[in-house]
Amino acid sequence: MGGKESTPRTLVLDNPNPTEVETVRITSAVSQVAQQPDIHGGPSYASEQGSHKSFYGLEDHISYVQSRYEDQIRSLELKNEALFQTRLLQFSDAIQRVEKKYLQSTAPVVCSEEQSSVLQCYAENERETLRCLQHVRAFNECTRKYHTMIKAH
Repeated sequence: MGGKESTPRTLVLDNPNPTEVETVRITSAVSQVAQQPDIHGGPSYASEQGSHKSFYGLEDHISYVQSRYEDQIRSLELKNEALFQTRLLQFSDAIQRVEKKYLQSTAPVVCSEEQSSVLQCYAENERETLRCLQHVRAFNECTRKYHTMIKAH
């Protein structure tokens, strides 16, 4: 990554058999990471022993970090599912409120006879709608009385 070349460093690994010396070459970036304390709360990569740094339990640490991230992913997935369910309920409630307010009108039908009379007259007199004036006036008078009655209460 990046355009910077790294310089190989030699670290001595803890060896259960001290008569055999094994070395591993790593980049300076890995060496710096190995020298830093772990910010995630797990074991650190390196410990001071004399004049050199020794690696211990790297595979255990990788396993530990992997299991922590898997646990965090599972936790986030559970939180996400709970949040989704909450939002789904809120959305459902909002839909019900809107439907109740706008779609399920509970107002009674008023002046239905007069309205039917006007519609029938218009259907019979498509080109001479002024002949329906009496029906329209009766419908208007009926609705005016209904609105007056509602305002009084």
